[in-house]
Amino acid sequence: MQVRGRLILAVAALLLAPPAAAAASGLGAPPPLALAVAVAVGGLGIRWAGRASKTTLEMSRAGFAGWLLLAALALAQDGRVSWFMADGTRLTNAAVPNPFIIVHQCLSGYTEAVRRALEGRENIYDEANNKMPDGGPRYIVRRDGATESYNESRLKALFAGGQIPRVEVVHVDEYEYPPPFLLLPYTVGAPVGQDYFRIRPLWFGLQALLLWVAFLISVRSAGPEASTRAFAWLPAVWFMPPTLVGLQYGNFQTGAIALSVIAMAALASRRNVAAGTLLGFATLGKVFPGVLVVALVARRRWHAVLMTVLAAVTFTALTLVVFGRKPFDDFLFYQLPAIANGSAFGFNNRPEWIPTNYGVYALVAKLRLLGVAGMTQDTGNVVASVYGILLLVLVVVLLVRAPENSGESIVESPLVWLALLNLAAVRSPYVGDGYGQVGTLWLLVLTASRQRRTRAQLWVLSLALVLWGVTLEGFASARPPAWMIVFSIVTQLGLIAFNVAVLHSAARASAVDGKR
Repeated sequence: MQVRGRLILAVAALLLAPPAAAAASGLGAPPPLALAVAVAVGGLGIRWAGRASKTTLEMSRAGFAGWLLLAALALAQDGRVSWFMADGTRLTNAAVPNPFIIVHQCLSGYTEAVRRALEGRENIYDEANNKMPDGGPRYIVRRDGATESYNESRLKALFAGGQIPRVEVVHVDEYEYPPPFLLLPYTVGAPVGQDYFRIRPLWFGLQALLLWVAFLISVRSAGPEASTRAFAWLPAVWFMPPTLVGLQYGNFQTGAIALSVIAMAALASRRNVAAGTLLGFATLGKVFPGVLVVALVARRRWHAVLMTVLAAVTFTALTLVVFGRKPFDDFLFYQLPAIANGSAFGFNNRPEWIPTNYGVYALVAKLRLLGVAGMTQDTGNVVASVYGILLLVLVVVLLVRAPENSGESIVESPLVWLALLNLAAVRSPYVGDGYGQVGTLWLLVLTASRQRRTRAQLWVLSLALVLWGVTLEGFASARPPAWMIVFSIVTQLGLIAFNVAVLHSAARASAVDGKR
């Protein structure tokens, strides 16, 4: 049967409506007004879909029924999580019904670091700041309008007997990023008085918008039919835990990838200033987008490189003006040495966090849990460093060797951008599976949509989506079972292999084009 592209795009556009309502609530909109915002965004999305697509896709009746079911599930889950972000007391609306996932939010580390940096007294990287006097984890609880710090035993007492009180709860996370990243949570929090529980829905809406726009940008160059196929897969990507859990966490992994994709698209359109500004900030914030700067150097895109460097210098200077010198001193003389010796990410070696980690370092730690000899922390650090060097060599070799007359095609390919970003991201000491696979799910959809697929291929693609969509965070115990560790190793190696394969395929295609 023929399925109209405007229906597919309308469903994709509706995914933005619930996050928009959450963001409106963060700005102080009462529920009726927030709902009106969702309706308005949905209406605009449907109108855009009607104008943007004149194509149709061939689907079997069973396939169409399955797609409708998946789209309904994605919209329902999107609405549930957005409601939780708008009203943090709706604890049962969290993306995954797990105590850790309900209370954990990486965003809390960003906002607490902003608060401390503005005060100028404490080291924003000292994890002791995020703990209670007894050394245990610290939680912020807002109950009946009052905000207090809770320790773990007090929090458990709050939920005694299986009751779910109407409270907002967040576990205070550590801050691990360079100082210039503080500018973003500071700017988002400024209109709401740096109130965490109001920043949270704003941040959620911002990252959802960035992801959606970047996805649109990444598919539009493939042509109307391929882009429509990609949008048909978007509900699956949105429904998978690494997307909505990551957005709920507020971890900037999704935002950094999206900003980088938007930056490279701006570069392809010769908007070097915009490209440099976005890529410069993404690199300062998350570091791993710097792999795209290396790619630009390899292709001798000196204007874009210059704009990126100027943007980085400007953001650094602005950070000094807003927060002073102390965060930089703490980063240089406290955090960088801690990263070098592994103490900055000490939790990496706790058994319950090893299966959830998609960073290259974790491969060694997982083998250690399986009893393989010699898999020490030092070995893991060496393996991660060697991986980083090999990745840079791979980037330079592939891009320098690409024929000059096809240079634009390889450095301007969304497949290349995403593959490089995904491979660079896993160099980080910790890449949680609650958010770490979103870029690979995105890339999988792009590659799947480039041409029509057989039924067998669609089943394989669906299986890959499910496997990389698994979230173990909060489910692994202090003694994780062997099957969980093996599953994590296999899916992690598969993720790396898939991204390398896409990058290699893009390089080969570029070489073939160059000979024509």
